[in-house]
Amino acid sequence: MESKGILALAVGLSILFTAFVMMAIGIVVAARKRLNNYYLEREQLLAANLEEGERTMSQIAKEVHDNIGQLSYLLNMTIQRARKVTNEIEREQLLFSAGQLSEKVLFYTHNISNSLNSEYIKRHGLYFKIQEDIEHIRNSGEVEVNLDITGSGKPADPNKELVVYRIAQEAVHNILKHASAKRIDISLHVSLKEFTLIIRDNGKGFELNEALALERNGLKNMMSRANSLKGELQIITHLGEGCEILFITRELNIQPTKKLKSPMT
Repeated sequence: MESKGILALAVGLSILFTAFVMMAIGIVVAARKRLNNYYLEREQLLAANLEEGERTMSQIAKEVHDNIGQLSYLLNMTIQRARKVTNEIEREQLLFSAGQLSEKVLFYTHNISNSLNSEYIKRHGLYFKIQEDIEHIRNSGEVEVNLDITGSGKPADPNKELVVYRIAQEAVHNILKHASAKRIDISLHVSLKEFTLIIRDNGKGFELNEALALERNGLKNMMSRANSLKGELQIITHLGEGCEILFITRELNIQPTKKLKSPMT
């Protein structure tokens, strides 16, 4: 009987020890799982922060290229024109325009975060911003620019307006910098169903496939922006034949307004 009691005690202790070991293992496994989850969450958070940082830096780079880059190029073009003219009145006008462009370059440089959102599009609207840029180009005296706006509505979402403006801005910047064009025609047509932007120039043209392969002229930026609005972007160009850029989208949430009409001026 005594041996049976000892055996039962031994079995009980073994069970208790096994349960203790299993419980200890469970605690260790749970702790390890919590630790792994902690590190996984930290890694995911770090990856998200890095991704957001890269996205922000990429956006800043695009804004510097699109906004400050174009204004700086127009400023240089205006100054070069002022050096060539002999008429004092025309020179004064060019220098005044250069001063305005210089102020804008400084403004956007010191307030680059403002260009990362659509606040200035909210304040002024897409049509005004395009017309403002055209005036600066005209004031340089180097390129004739014509604008035609037709339709009966306007985009309702300033964030999407900003994307369209960047497409137009990139296209015009490329023409000024690379095309050696003397004329640019810009057409905007808007309806409650779709928005159309057409930009043509009489410059020297280029081989599209070659330009895309070399990733030059910001063409891929334009295509990426067009895709973000589920739009269709067509670039028609050949060497010696100028270039036509056609962008169509139905994603601008057009609001009805009085009919728009702007002659080619």
